[in-house]
Amino acid sequence: MCAAVEFLVVASNSVSSACASTCTCMLSSRLVDITGMPLGTHNDGRRAGAFFSVLACAGALKAPVQQRNIKALYVTSSFPKDTMPIDVMVEHQLKTLGGPNVELRAVVFDNTPPWLSDADLIAWPKTFEMQRRGLEKLHKGKVSAKLPRVTVKPMDYEAVDDPAFLAPFFHVDAMDKTGAVLAQKSLRSMFGTTGEHAQMLSNFFAMTHFMRECMSPENDDVDLCLYFDPDMLMYGNTTGILELATATFEDNPELVVVSPPFGCYRDRWVKKDPVSGACPSRSAIVSSRHVIAQRRRLVPKMPITVPSIGKSYWEGVMTEALGRAGRGQILCGQEFFIVHPPSRYQKNKRNQTMPLMQLLRLLVPPEAAMCSEPGACSAEVQATLGTKELVRRFEAGRIVADKQTLYNKGCGCCADMMPSAERIGERPSSSRAGRPGSPRGSGARPTTHRSTGW
Repeated sequence: MCAAVEFLVVASNSVSSACASTCTCMLSSRLVDITGMPLGTHNDGRRAGAFFSVLACAGALKAPVQQRNIKALYVTSSFPKDTMPIDVMVEHQLKTLGGPNVELRAVVFDNTPPWLSDADLIAWPKTFEMQRRGLEKLHKGKVSAKLPRVTVKPMDYEAVDDPAFLAPFFHVDAMDKTGAVLAQKSLRSMFGTTGEHAQMLSNFFAMTHFMRECMSPENDDVDLCLYFDPDMLMYGNTTGILELATATFEDNPELVVVSPPFGCYRDRWVKKDPVSGACPSRSAIVSSRHVIAQRRRLVPKMPITVPSIGKSYWEGVMTEALGRAGRGQILCGQEFFIVHPPSRYQKNKRNQTMPLMQLLRLLVPPEAAMCSEPGACSAEVQATLGTKELVRRFEAGRIVADKQTLYNKGCGCCADMMPSAERIGERPSSSRAGRPGSPRGSGARPTTHRSTGW
């Protein structure tokens, strides 16, 4: 007989903390056998109490994810021409991803391709310097003491000429016209380094570094491997994305990779399960902007056999390789969502949006003394101050997130922000804006009205 049975019968209105460990025994036997109570009128109430305690135990078999510890590896990469300072954005992302039951370890790659020309260096010297300073601050731990230590690693581009570099991650199943298997090629020979192909190569190289970091033996104890582009902005409400992802993976055994929700995914009928904490999800393409991988499912699949590499970005290769069942997107945007800055995928709506740098200039707080006079601040100072203000508004929930303020033509989805000077300049009102401070656990929600945002 289960050890907790007598306790459960006596105190039938409560469930012992030992309930979960004894549930299997209780559920695997008949109620009369478990309680040891013979049939009879005087035992009906006691048997009923035991029965409902057994039902409570059934729910306890699947403890809410929020009560478990989650170990996650966070990876991002800094590009010299990025507009938003890497240290500000990494601090924002780690802060939003963290939580009381989350253990994060963080790696930031310095992604400086050797084919950047002298013209690039001349055109963007202060931006390069801004990102270099940011990486140095991360390396020296000069960010919030409450955040995990960040390891900064260089990306060794000599590997783009080595065919063996790809071997742990991908096997290209290439054959010639006669059916003979072709030798594996290097990334440089597959992509080249001119035009957009150079960008595709840089992206593929960075994402394979993420895969290598994920499958490293030192991360064998990790549950989730995360990659987020450093310009991704995050809003977390009551439940963190890592808790949502963990529960969603448990509910979908075939899923290998999931994406976070977009800002317009806040339909009332799309809610997380109150017991398991899982969110509804749907099949979706893989995006290298934001990847959440279940490590124990991803690593055994490598090397992943693919028909070709060199014709698309990493996300295109992975979308095809994982198939519909292996990739998905979480839909509970009322719990957490992610937003990309204005992008090239909004060209058909130019009159409804603005470039990122213009947005950051408008966001520089008027009280910033160093920028009080026109032309007093460099573009990099404006980018830093504007990014900090944008992050502050996201973390405070003072944002407008819906299908009118978010748009990406490429995916036909509400992924990229379309800023408005009117929204940026408006003052928040206590009746319309999300409450200031950290929204996680406070119940703060992003406003759906026009208020201080972007």
